[in-house]
Amino acid sequence: MSESWRTCNACGRELETTTGQPLSAVLSGWYVLSRIRDDSFFDRISFCSQGCLADWVHAQQAEVPEVFRRSFNDDLVC
Repeated sequence: MSESWRTCNACGRELETTTGQPLSAVLSGWYVLSRIRDDSFFDRISFCSQGCLADWVHAQQAEVPEVFRRSFNDDLVC
């Protein structure tokens, strides 16, 4: 039987899978995200926990530039 590996995109944890095992059983408790790239291609990204998924999502968000934040009046309540 051939073997393959699944890797958590956030922490790098590896999970060995063996041909013949249902992927749903092997990845039980993991989160699998499908990201559409264009009309004919998408990525499948795996995460070993909800915390790793949250860390990855936060890392994908663009940071607000400091110069933009300083442009607001300090008295402004948000």
